[in-house]
Amino acid sequence: MLPDLAASEAIGALLPEYHVEPRAQQALQAVYFDTADLRLARWGVTLRHRRGEAGGDGWTVKFPQSTSGAVLARREVYVAGRAGRVPRDVANKVTALVRNVPLEAVAKLVTLRRGILLIDQHGDVVVDVVDDEVSVYEGRRLISRFREIEVELGPGADPRILETVVAILVEAGASPTDPIPKIVRALGVRADEPPDVVARRIPKKASVAALVANAFNSAALSLVQCDPAIRLGDHIEDVHQARVATRTLRSNLGTFRTILDPTRYALLRDEVAWLGRALGAVREADVLHDRLRQLLARLSAGDAERGSALLDLLGQGRAAARAELLKSMESSRYVTLVDSLIAAADQPPLAPIVCHEPGEAADHQAMSAEKVTGDVIAGDQPARDKAAALVVGPWRCLERAVKRLGDDPPDESLHRLRIKAKRCRYAAEAVADVAGRPAVKLAKAVARLQTVLGEHQDAVVAETWLRAEAARGTIDPLVAGQLVMLQRIEAQTKRDQWKSVWKDVRSSNLSGWLD
Repeated sequence: MLPDLAASEAIGALLPEYHVEPRAQQALQAVYFDTADLRLARWGVTLRHRRGEAGGDGWTVKFPQSTSGAVLARREVYVAGRAGRVPRDVANKVTALVRNVPLEAVAKLVTLRRGILLIDQHGDVVVDVVDDEVSVYEGRRLISRFREIEVELGPGADPRILETVVAILVEAGASPTDPIPKIVRALGVRADEPPDVVARRIPKKASVAALVANAFNSAALSLVQCDPAIRLGDHIEDVHQARVATRTLRSNLGTFRTILDPTRYALLRDEVAWLGRALGAVREADVLHDRLRQLLARLSAGDAERGSALLDLLGQGRAAARAELLKSMESSRYVTLVDSLIAAADQPPLAPIVCHEPGEAADHQAMSAEKVTGDVIAGDQPARDKAAALVVGPWRCLERAVKRLGDDPPDESLHRLRIKAKRCRYAAEAVADVAGRPAVKLAKAVARLQTVLGEHQDAVVAETWLRAEAARGTIDPLVAGQLVMLQRIEAQTKRDQWKSVWKDVRSSNLSGWLD
């Protein structure tokens, strides 16, 4: 029996006028789907079909969002429909988690749901106490039973009321437990095992092969974590983080090129670049939209209103790019890539001997540690001993690129310089766990150069886009002129800044450990 909340003096002190109503009793039946090795449960994700809900039968996917104390916040996707095979639009939401492994029914939970509602004087639900008696079936066989009480705070209600109700339940004999989904509790220890890719910490004594494996692991982890949110369209940051993962990995593939199997290297490089382009189209639209929104805010109210159509135009372009991205993410090519990255994180595709592919691009040749230093690197060597040799190529490539620039380099040259700075930064970050502070400090310093050059490139791209739209007649000429001028000023400011940033990098002797 639930305790009598109607007579609680503690609740009355916080909510003088309230009453308690019993919840309508429900008989719910939920069939949970997962892979045979419980990939969804191990990620904290649940996929089920439930019967008996007031809103009708349907499919629900729940993704973990944040956990704090005894409170579990989750994102849900609901699709109405009958039981049976998992609908394609539901299965797509968990593609990166399950990949090519089929989804199957793993358990059936029959729940007798009771409970009480705490109602205020306005008739609003302040607290919803749900009391579930759960029977777990494997086929037709009952394998376990448990009781679970969930307490949910109503919108805008005082959080202290939630704490008070929980305290009353505990005093009555309830035991606070970890906020885990019912299916995880039902499936037992197998569902509580780590997922197939987790964050790693590289020990100081790690081998070069461990660094390579970690590069693949980091990219795979980021893609798998960002994938559901990208599909749901929750936040633009998920696209950004996934794109950073592809760019970082592509750069790291160049850093480790000489110790990777040439065929696997070329294939992974091309596939990562393919996904990066799809993510990049969406991300670039987001960056340009945010930039123009801020620029329009600097104009007069009338000009800003006349220019607001630009944001709608960018929104249409972003929607088209997102549709193409989702199409790519629903392809077998994408699934194969994610699978390949996870496999490479466990067993990196190392070359049996040190070899070089003929016809490689000049930048990759310049970044080869053996070509720069004569240092042959093998996967079984201590990474700490070879860290400098792995970073020296990208660093010297960056140095030479700066020296080749004249006093007034074209925008394209500054953009290429930014790419080289990014490669150097990623190389330093890739060895930071074994090289320590020297690599961290170099990465941070080069990141500042990358940022200035990136802001210059964003201004150049925005100006180019604005000029093109003005030529098409989609923007008021006066508004276009003001926005273009603001971007030219921004680009020139960054042109004036990058050399001083580079001077700071050079004068700090942050590359001394590479000699």
